[in-house]
Amino acid sequence: MAADTRTSHPGDVPHAAPAPPTVGITTEVVFRCRNLSYTYLNRFPALRDVSLDVLGGEKLPPLGANGCGKSTLLKVLDGLVFPTVGTVHAFGEQVTEDALEDVQFSAGFGSRVAGRVRVPELRCPGVLPDRARGSPSAASSWG
Repeated sequence: MAADTRTSHPGDVPHAAPAPPTVGITTEVVFRCRNLSYTYLNRFPALRDVSLDVLGGEKLPPLGANGCGKSTLLKVLDGLVFPTVGTVHAFGEQVTEDALEDVQFSAGFGSRVAGRVRVPELRCPGVLPDRARGSPSAASSWG
């Protein structure tokens, strides 16, 4: 193996990590969130000034500590709760309570967002999902 003969100089930028694969990712912005904040019961902040764009085909797993706002962000993207501050756009249309009361907008939003925003179940050996707890017939189907 040849020795690395590169030398660093002041002002050099470290080598960047390789770009993630872009197969199946489009340039269409599916979700655009700007300056989102959400507070539960006007006392418990869950999101503070969150901004992000999600492109078509991207898979972004929300990661973080308990209580940091992962589920709240997914609920906002799914139109289940609405930000206290900030805006959410899905497929170029602003998602608001008023917009979702419009039958045509709501149907289009629901059909396009369904399946895009979800929390995958974790499959751990020996651990049953909540829906199977307490049901011997459901438990027996797990190997």
